[in-house]
Amino acid sequence: MKYILRFCTIAAAIVLAWPFSSVMAANKPLTASQVTPLGIDISHPQCKKQVPTTQAFGVVGVNGGTAASVNSCLAKQLTWASRSVGSSSQDALQLYVNTASPGAYINQISTWPKTSVDEDGIDTSTSSISPYETCDGTDSVGCAWQYGWNRARAAVNEYFAPAAQQAGLDTSPAAYTWWLDVETMNTWRSGIELDGFAKNVAALEGMTSYYDHVGAKNVGLYSTNLQWDTIVGDAVDVDSPLMHRDTWYALGTTTKTKAVAACTSPRYRPLTGTGQIALTQFISGNLDYDVSCG
Repeated sequence: MKYILRFCTIAAAIVLAWPFSSVMAANKPLTASQVTPLGIDISHPQCKKQVPTTQAFGVVGVNGGTAASVNSCLAKQLTWASRSVGSSSQDALQLYVNTASPGAYINQISTWPKTSVDEDGIDTSTSSISPYETCDGTDSVGCAWQYGWNRARAAVNEYFAPAAQQAGLDTSPAAYTWWLDVETMNTWRSGIELDGFAKNVAALEGMTSYYDHVGAKNVGLYSTNLQWDTIVGDAVDVDSPLMHRDTWYALGTTTKTKAVAACTSPRYRPLTGTGQIALTQFISGNLDYDVSCG
């Protein structure tokens, strides 16, 4: 979520160029007092750092950098976000989770699903939750979907709920907005592979379906148009559960003025055709700030 100019793990490593790269050097970092009240998002990189406490809303990363890890100071950061000063259009506390589709590495990771049954005993194939084939433990579209479902379940039950309880907050996922952090820094299938894009989409759909299953207040997508297209290509069908989700658009290091303008600029488009840009993110002074487009 932080330092978004990174190497992509799809096939060969590539570097993404950011829209404002030619002008960013001229932008002087702002102080917290100059940019608040805005939203701020933080996660494990800020565990030992001081962050402002005058944010309008806070978005907290549940994971520790990968979909199968936990933010080590999650409870503390949930408390920070819950004390946000408030926004008329955004909930004080929101959450984001890492995403991935690591099917090529099924022999190296312990979290790759062996069946379509999750840790709660829910068989997503026989209960008609998954639209794909039954997961048999192979590098298949059906197992990619199940991987996404399982990682979302772990983020809720194993990572978030204990931390929320420790912080004295509502542990129900239905009380919060959840954002899927879709970046090329994580492991994805290549579009030139057989069903590569389809497996990436399936993993994202599995995560989305789990949050819908547990009644999440809202589920949105965080990325950029370039990263999104690199990961999913044109494999998102019109009836996909991803299609109507809000977009949280990452701009990189820029100004508040440009972040506000990006809410409606034709230069940026919602990640899915029937969604809308709800938040824009900009980096200033090594901290992520968020503009509400509502």
